[in-house]
Amino acid sequence: MKKGLLATIITGIVLAVSLSVYTIISVVDFRPGRHTPVEYSYDIAYRTGDIVKELDGYNLESENLTLEFAEGTTSETQPVVYNTATGKFEVAKAGTMKAVISDENGDTHTYNITLHLQGDGSAEAPYILCNADHLNEYAALANDDSADKDYLAFNLSLVSDVDLSESAWTPIGDNFKPFTGTINGNGHTISGMNIAVNESNYVSFIAKKNPQLSISVGFFGKTVNATISDLNFKDSNILVASEVYTKLAEKAYATEVGLAEGEINKVCIGTVAGIMTRTTFTSTVEGANVRVENSKIQGFSYDFNTTASTPSGIGGVAGVMSESVISNVEVSGEIYANYNIGEASTVGGVVGYVAPFDTTIGLEENVAKAENKSKLDNITVVANVYTRYYLPNAQSNKDFYNRVGLIAGIVKNAEVTNILVKNSSIADPTGRVSASNPIYGEDVAALVSGGIAELQTDFMKDVEFEGEAAAHYAVVKNVGIENVNIDIAAVASGVVGFVCENTQIVDTYTSGLKIRALMSAGFAYNVCAGGSVSYTADFAKEAAVDATLIGFMNAGFASYNAGTISGYVNEQTQEKTKVNVELIGVGANIDDESLLNNRYSAGLVGVMMTEGSDTVLSNLNVTSNLSESVNYAGVAYILGQSSVVANKATIENVEASMTAVSFTKGTYSTTYRVGGAVAKMFNNAKLSKVNVMLNFNKDVDTTKSYGAAIFGGLVAQLYGTTVEIDTCGVNGSAYVNEGKHWTKVKTTDGVADANAVEHFIQIAGGLIGLVATNDFTSVIPTTDTKITNNEVTDFTLVVDGEFLNAKEAKNNGIFFAVRGIGALVGNINNNYEDVSYKLDLSTNKLQNVKVTASVEGHTFVKEKTESEELFSLVGAGNNELGYKAVGMLKEIIDRDALNHTLNYIILPERVDGDYSYTDTSAPVVETPEVPETPEVPETPEVPETPDENEEVAA
Repeated sequence: MKKGLLATIITGIVLAVSLSVYTIISVVDFRPGRHTPVEYSYDIAYRTGDIVKELDGYNLESENLTLEFAEGTTSETQPVVYNTATGKFEVAKAGTMKAVISDENGDTHTYNITLHLQGDGSAEAPYILCNADHLNEYAALANDDSADKDYLAFNLSLVSDVDLSESAWTPIGDNFKPFTGTINGNGHTISGMNIAVNESNYVSFIAKKNPQLSISVGFFGKTVNATISDLNFKDSNILVASEVYTKLAEKAYATEVGLAEGEINKVCIGTVAGIMTRTTFTSTVEGANVRVENSKIQGFSYDFNTTASTPSGIGGVAGVMSESVISNVEVSGEIYANYNIGEASTVGGVVGYVAPFDTTIGLEENVAKAENKSKLDNITVVANVYTRYYLPNAQSNKDFYNRVGLIAGIVKNAEVTNILVKNSSIADPTGRVSASNPIYGEDVAALVSGGIAELQTDFMKDVEFEGEAAAHYAVVKNVGIENVNIDIAAVASGVVGFVCENTQIVDTYTSGLKIRALMSAGFAYNVCAGGSVSYTADFAKEAAVDATLIGFMNAGFASYNAGTISGYVNEQTQEKTKVNVELIGVGANIDDESLLNNRYSAGLVGVMMTEGSDTVLSNLNVTSNLSESVNYAGVAYILGQSSVVANKATIENVEASMTAVSFTKGTYSTTYRVGGAVAKMFNNAKLSKVNVMLNFNKDVDTTKSYGAAIFGGLVAQLYGTTVEIDTCGVNGSAYVNEGKHWTKVKTTDGVADANAVEHFIQIAGGLIGLVATNDFTSVIPTTDTKITNNEVTDFTLVVDGEFLNAKEAKNNGIFFAVRGIGALVGNINNNYEDVSYKLDLSTNKLQNVKVTASVEGHTFVKEKTESEELFSLVGAGNNELGYKAVGMLKEIIDRDALNHTLNYIILPERVDGDYSYTDTSAPVVETPEVPETPEVPETPEVPETPDENEEVAA
């Protein structure tokens, strides 16, 4: 069957692939002899009863049309017939054919056409979807309450790529009537899906069933017991306008839907489905992934009714999922979450909210089985999320936090494995952290993460969890976060925000991470009691964390740890799991003295304390570079807690290499506490086998101010009495030339205003800086205070500065002043009434330690009622002045009038090696060498006087 004339080739092709054909035509030279013929080939599909649009305008007499069928095809078996009554080619039977059209320019267009039986939706004969008309037709049938069949239970088969961009898409199914069938995409792609929920049409998207009024949008509104396989999505665009929020909050929809007592309790948005329950979305082809590519979602999600049994969310694949599987997927796109509304959203690059169970699906028994728990596996994510850090005028009775993760906002009771997030970001261009924009406090309303904002195990009420409890725990394993950038005035973490009780993270890492936030953590914001992060021999990456963190509070691994963080130690090489971080402070100029302790950078953990169980940080090797902050710690900023409890916070088997530089602004420095391992150590705390290589203010310009009010090679300040510091080591160097610390600075030109407050404190110790509370009152040691077997080796401590003397301090009204410098301990407050227990420091060792400081410069006044007490607290512990190891001069201590004794301390024995102290208060003036007295030259011989009688020669 051949012949024909080109009738609509330009129209047909332009409609099908308008941009590409336009581009081709625009560069073709049609002048005679100038055009080179081109062959085009297209794969298309139809089903029985359809009109073949590509042959529209042709007939049996068309000269430029050739139809080719399979060998043996007869007029009775050919799949396409020409209907003379309609003038159309129609599909009669299943089969294959080829249509070849030659156009007037000599180009050849070949259509490879596959023709299918429509199918009845059964497993044996799936309902065939070939084009946009089929999909729109099916969606209308499935959503029709009066339809003669349960189309929502059909088995579907997509047999061709489909472009939906020409019309708005209506989601298939909703929270009341979900899709329960299957769809096999056969590797094909649905592109250009557009969904716009706005003020004028939002009512039509409401699932009208009390008490589950909801809006759930995506290709599917909701799926239950469904399977979605080998189906790709590209260039989807979904909008739920902010005006809809106002309508929902005002309940303007109540009368329109005829359910005045109803209430919208959720909004869920996802490219594939708003809600997935007991659904699988995957690729069944080995080595191939399905793609959800270049989706753009704008909207919000919120549980308006806090008693709703299914939460809400926004996700690149699904808004919410429960007891479902998403695997073998590549996801990319952009999400804009609640930019103009006052409620929080749960947002994920893959899923917004992974819930443990969906009680709305009408099962007779609410039983959760471990084998049914949700799984996210083998997924690659490239996504950009834009959200708000602050939610004004929030009206909900829930907390106002956005939960944003590039994998998921919230994950409960699920397995998250083998996922890579790369080249992605989370940002709020309107709320960024900077020294000039120090957003902090109650306005913070976002918790964001490069992976998951909140990881939980939730044993829901009214749901039976079958089998062992541990089988339902949430688990994250083999997840990587690479080249992710987070820039938002919020609480931010590299992998997981909350690692909650009964959750586990294994062999997971970040690389090339950059965060600028209020509180920044390279791995987790909070490892809660009962939560764990661990590494095994299978972890093959260079480091667990490789990150640059910028913020008011920076922690290389976790901002807070009450659980377990454990690296892996190679038995052969003894190498530990590595953490490499650069931490840069923001807002080192404090304009609120109460925030003094809320500005820190710590190599591994911000705060580490117990919450009803022991907490551990172990087997890690951290390399950190710290700058521009108020407080520094190589391992943990705070360890332990003020009260004495049964449980213990332990850091053990950790190596820390810390390079740090004081923050210098103008003519002063604002750095306060610096600890090679810990800045503040409280009760129930233990340091064991923690070795620090310290480089503090090395090679700085000594003409400028470089401060550290309280410095300790291992611990800056020891507050607790139930503590253990055992078998730890310190080496390296530290330099300080600035003793005052400004706690209120409101100008930017380097000059403090009239309200500025200065703390004149200068305490430094090779092992521990200060043993005292914040007001410098006594910390009385007990039998539970154990500081044993530690070594300060190859360490240089220089405190080189000019400081106010006692008279100047009093006249300037300094409210508190104390100094102390020692090779082992800077200052142990000695105002103890109870000295029944002696603090035994005798097992600690000092070797090759050099201390340079000024006795005169560290003689200071502490005003106490009407009396004055003189302290001179400098020392290195040499043989002549042995007490200098703890920063007190023996001759001052022995003065009866001051009644200062060290009878509660047992000092270590001296050790061999270079262990010296240099007092810079009275510089030694070298006596110039007296030049040797020059030799007196020999007296020349005087000639003999001639005899006067001798005749003189003429």
